[in-house]
Amino acid sequence: MTRWAILGLLPLVLATGCDDEVDLLDSLATTPTSTVIGTDTVTVEAWANRDFMPGDPNDSLVTATTILPADAPLVVEQVWVVRGDEVWRAAPYQSGGGSNTWVAKYGPKWPIGEEVYIVAEIRHAAGGTAQRVRSLPIAITESS
Repeated sequence: MTRWAILGLLPLVLATGCDDEVDLLDSLATTPTSTVIGTDTVTVEAWANRDFMPGDPNDSLVTATTILPADAPLVVEQVWVVRGDEVWRAAPYQSGGGSNTWVAKYGPKWPIGEEVYIVAEIRHAAGGTAQRVRSLPIAITESS
């Protein structure tokens, strides 16, 4: 294949990448705010914050996603934080104490007050198919 033929494929590859991003944004935006996993109707509450406290060198976005009902044996596999047409994907860790709150750190440095929503991919702790649940819109807050 000549160099010109390869360059001719570049717009097709780039266009396909854009379509994938649009499809992802559409999919995340239309994710339901509740779903049934096992016998539980599951929802999420979310929080997004940037920490400007003295002594903390990292002022990037931190999110917390709490699964309700709190006693449901569920696992958050990944989260997407959406701001307009921008998406940050993260693998959260479970907050201490066996809570059903999952934290993702080191996100983008989006402005304080901007509105985001979080989509969590959740599965039952015993296994099964993961399902997505979307939070209501929230504003990025600040600690200082």
